[in-house]
Amino acid sequence: MSAEPVLSHYQAQYRALAPELPGRELAWLVSRRQGALARLLREGWPSNRHEAWKYAPLRLLTGREFHPVITPPPVAPQALAAAALPALTGPRLVFVNGRYDAGLSAPDAAEAGVSVQPLAEALAEAPERIAELLEADPGADAEAFGALNTAFMADGACIRVAAGVQARQPISLVFLTAPAPVRQMICPRVLLDLEAGAGAQVVVHHAGIGGTGERSHLVDLLVQGALAEGAELSLLRLQEEDDQALSLAQLRLRQGAASRCTAADYALGGRFARTELTAELAGVDAAATVTGMLLPQHRQHMELLTTMDHAAPATLSTQQVKAVADGHGRGVFNGLVRVRPDAQRIDARQNSANLLLSPSAEIDARPQLEIYADDVRCTHGATVGQLDESALFYLRARGLPLAAARSLLIYAFLAELLPSALPALGERVDARLRGELPVPEGLA
Repeated sequence: MSAEPVLSHYQAQYRALAPELPGRELAWLVSRRQGALARLLREGWPSNRHEAWKYAPLRLLTGREFHPVITPPPVAPQALAAAALPALTGPRLVFVNGRYDAGLSAPDAAEAGVSVQPLAEALAEAPERIAELLEADPGADAEAFGALNTAFMADGACIRVAAGVQARQPISLVFLTAPAPVRQMICPRVLLDLEAGAGAQVVVHHAGIGGTGERSHLVDLLVQGALAEGAELSLLRLQEEDDQALSLAQLRLRQGAASRCTAADYALGGRFARTELTAELAGVDAAATVTGMLLPQHRQHMELLTTMDHAAPATLSTQQVKAVADGHGRGVFNGLVRVRPDAQRIDARQNSANLLLSPSAEIDARPQLEIYADDVRCTHGATVGQLDESALFYLRARGLPLAAARSLLIYAFLAELLPSALPALGERVDARLRGELPVPEGLA
C-alpha cells in the first residue's frame, strides 16, 4: 500500500472520530487538530532522503493503516504485576491502549502543590493553561508524526508542580498495550509544567500485556516539558513494548534560566523504536544531561536522535549513549549540538560507545556540531567496535565459558547507565539486561 492512500485513511478516520475526541467543544483545540492534519496531508510522510530519517524502515510506518483506539479492552489490576512494572510509590496514571484507566491509577497520591491529571480532565478544568502549554511549543507538530499525534491526541497526562515545590515521590505514567483485532494507533500527549524552583521525577513506562498479538501497533508519544527558572526535572523513559510494536517518542523540553534536566531513555523492546529528544536551553545557566541505551537484537531497529539547542549563554549539555546490537539488529544514534549566535561560554559534551556482537548487526553513530559562537567548548566522541579479545581471554583463563565471559563484559559495558536515582526502576532495567545477557550467578 502506498503512502497516499494511508494519508487518506487518516483523513477519513479523523472525520469519523472528531465528534468523540476530548476537547471537541474548544474551538482553539479543534483548529489546532485540523491544522495539524492539513499539514500532514499537504506535506506527506518523511522519506529516507530526509537526513533525520535516513536509516529508518519507514515502510513499517507509512505503508500501513493504523486505527485510533476509542474503546480499549478491559484489563484487570493484575495486569500491573503481569507487566512486571517497577514498584514505585507516589501518584500514578495508567493508560490501556492509550486511554486512561481510573481503576488502575492513583492520581490522588500526589502531594500538595503537585497536580497529576489525565489530559481530558485537565482540558475540562483548565483549558486556558493547556492552550498556553501547547502554544508555547509550535514546533511540536511541525513534522509528520508530531502532526499525527496532535490530530488524534485523545488522552495523556498533564503534570503541574507549583513554584518552589519539590515533589518527594516519583510520578509514574504507565502505558499498557494489549492486542486488538485491528492495527491500532495510540497517540498520547504528556504536558509537564514545572514552575519556578519546582522539582519532580517523572517515569514514563511502556509495556505490552497479553502477548505480542499477530498485528503490529503504533505508539506515537509526544511529551512537552516547560521548566521555569530554577526548576529541576528528572525524566526517565523505559520502553518494553512487544515484538510487533512500532514505538515513536518525541521528548521536547524547554528550559529556563538555571534550570536542570536529567533525561534517560532505555529502548529494550519493539520491532522499531525511535526516540527524538530535544532540549532547548533557553535561559542562562541551564543544564541538560541525557543518557540513552539501545539494545537491538534479532531484526529490531532502534534509534535515538538528540538535539541540544544552546540558545542562551553559559549553558551546559552532557550526553552519554550506548548501544549493543546482536543478530540482525540495527542501532542509530544521531546527536546534534547547536550553539546559537551570541550564546557564549557554552560547554557541550557528547559520547557514543557501541558494541557489535554479530557480523550482520549494524550501528550508525553520527555526532553533529553546529556552532555559531566563538567562546565555546564542545567535545564529542563515537566508537563502534567488538568485545575486547584480551578481556575475553582474561575471563576464560579464570575458568569462565566463552558465552558467560561475553555476557559479563556486555553487562559491565551497559551497567554504568543503570538509573541510580530510582532503585526500583534501576532493578527493572538490570533484570532485563540479565535476562537478555545471562550473567553467571554470583559474578555480577
